[in-house]
Amino acid sequence: MKVTNKRISAALLACVALTTFSGVQAAFDEHLDHYQLDTKVVKGDRSKDQFGNTVTEQSYYRTGGDVKVITRDEIEKRHYADLTEAIKRIPGITFHNPGYRGGEYGFQFFNNGISINGDTRVIIMVDGRRVDNSTSTRIAGSSESGSKSTGVNLDQVININAVDKIEVIKGPGASVYGSDATGGVINIITRKGSAINQGTVDISTGTWGKHNYDLSYSGSVGNDNSLHYYIGLHRVMSGDTKYRDGHTGDIGILGGSRFDERGANVRVDKDFSDTQRLTVSINHQQGKDGYPISTPNLKYWNKKDWNQIIFKAAVGERDEDGKLILNEDYSGDYENENKYKVVQNEKGNPAYHNLFALDGFGYNSYSKYKNNDVDVKYTFDRQSDMESFVRFYRQSHQYLSSDKYAWVLHDDGISNLAFNKVGDQFTKDFPDGAKDGALLDAWIAKNLAPFPGDSKAALEEWVAKTGGKAQDPRHYYDERKRGVQLQVARSIGKHDIIGNISYDKDQNDHVYQTSKGTVKTFVKRNSLYGYVQDKIHVNDQFDITPAIRFVRYSDYVDNSKKSLGGSTHVVTPSLNLQYQLHDGSTVYTGWTKVLRPLRSGDYVSAYDGTKTNLKDEKGNVYTVGYQKVFNKKLL
Repeated sequence: MKVTNKRISAALLACVALTTFSGVQAAFDEHLDHYQLDTKVVKGDRSKDQFGNTVTEQSYYRTGGDVKVITRDEIEKRHYADLTEAIKRIPGITFHNPGYRGGEYGFQFFNNGISINGDTRVIIMVDGRRVDNSTSTRIAGSSESGSKSTGVNLDQVININAVDKIEVIKGPGASVYGSDATGGVINIITRKGSAINQGTVDISTGTWGKHNYDLSYSGSVGNDNSLHYYIGLHRVMSGDTKYRDGHTGDIGILGGSRFDERGANVRVDKDFSDTQRLTVSINHQQGKDGYPISTPNLKYWNKKDWNQIIFKAAVGERDEDGKLILNEDYSGDYENENKYKVVQNEKGNPAYHNLFALDGFGYNSYSKYKNNDVDVKYTFDRQSDMESFVRFYRQSHQYLSSDKYAWVLHDDGISNLAFNKVGDQFTKDFPDGAKDGALLDAWIAKNLAPFPGDSKAALEEWVAKTGGKAQDPRHYYDERKRGVQLQVARSIGKHDIIGNISYDKDQNDHVYQTSKGTVKTFVKRNSLYGYVQDKIHVNDQFDITPAIRFVRYSDYVDNSKKSLGGSTHVVTPSLNLQYQLHDGSTVYTGWTKVLRPLRSGDYVSAYDGTKTNLKDEKGNVYTVGYQKVFNKKLL
């Protein structure tokens, strides 16, 4: 598919000096009274460059455009609970969130998906390193917009207590971020050990049984204080949340939405000189998140409607005499076909999705994740705040989910056998049919799942009769990434030149148990990235940044060593300009050629070798903008 995406964005950071808007600028781009960048101390307005852009440890990558920076000072003042809460305040950022954290692997296109200015092709980075995995199928092609995402759940990347700053770059930005970052980039910069030893404890609680615990300790050791360290521990948990029903406006309980997530972060920096440093970062995140599937429609959330819905979906539709209607398409396969005309859709069975509440309310369906990331970076030179370094990194992200429900007795969740048997039982018990009334209600209470919003004891009894609550599944997915990166940066006259090359080996293992033992299937893909960027400082008011990027993606290869296709390579140039006007405002413009390669999630199945005629997405992105920052005193 070939697309051309022209974006014209004009960002006036403070249009009018109205009191109502006086806090908007501070919300995501605060001036710092005291800002430390390694060995340099910048005070007052020098926390911004001449173009009005906030300076960070990695701002030398940027080439102009619409950039917002959330500082540690703001994170602490506003007491953000997670990355989502911090970032969603920025105009143009949208999160697609169902109201709960759990989800099945491969069907998570709606779980905390991010879009910037309507584009879901957003890259997530930690300290300038991409954290997505090209073989991930967490987000499958069942969503036209969701399938464009890289599959990273922002709140599972790192806990916010370990975050120093967050850069949000709208649009493709610089070449370093990748030729597929058409929507934008979110770069999370982690905290470094402080000059003095200090610890913090942060405990908070709220409604719905939500509790948050953060513990951190940082400092430096050695005669010259050249060894800095940061250690952080985090835990957040919540009971079932509430929601406002869109049909009735009433408040309901989202059964099974409880969660418990924990994390630990360690960062150690050893400064050998002003230009040489070794940094080791370790990040561990894990969680067990409730999976309630969907929010009930409260208009039909009562015992009478529940009985009608579940009977129609599990037993079948009745005729005027109260007899079951046979399925016209039934060919005699009693195990795999519906003998009776069951209705499992909203059109013929309004609020059919209310039955999914059984998963969370009764069986406590859930998903788990466990992430372990290690990043080792050696900076061997620094010129004009640009780093030359070599980096090694490794990621292991495991995901599993357990979704259980039983509408009828002996329901295995796979075959139609139990549904046909309960239909036969109804026909036997009511040969002349049964209409609504006490007899039918009694039969439903005996043979079908009870209304979750009624008797807790009856629900627990039903769960026990149908095998108990959701247990740990016998399969999981393990997304792994290993990579190496080399960057050389030089400042030569008016030119700040950066050359970078990185190589990633991505793999996605599906591990499951069978009667014959453990079976593992996998998909692999290797990626080679390279770019050269030259930021030319024409004068104090004008920068021009040409760049060229090369990328090569190998074929997807499965455990049979069979190629699934997907190999591609491309060279993508870009050109960005920014100019400071006499009144201190800035205009910027840019052009970037982009490529979004096919990902595993774009295929119907990456594991069975399914072929498709999909093609890589190519196009051009144009950006034009205007930026004006007013002095805080004028506001």
